Amino acid sequence: MHAPSLPPGQRRVLQAASDLVRHGLSPTARDLTTLLGLRPQTLRQHLEALARKGLRGPPP
Repeated sequence: MHAPSLPPGQRRVLQAASDLVRHGLSPTARDLTTLLGLRPQTLRQHLEALARKGLRGPPP
């Protein structure tokens, strides 16, 4: 997935989620916080920003 204008944190979240989906998994917020070492609120902020940019659905 090509998203050159993304800040590094958003890019990491999008890449990690995409990688998990490519491996046939449906990533949860817990999966992503554990994998990326993020706090839940930080992940939520990244997911909300990605959703505003149309790069993912709204956060659960």
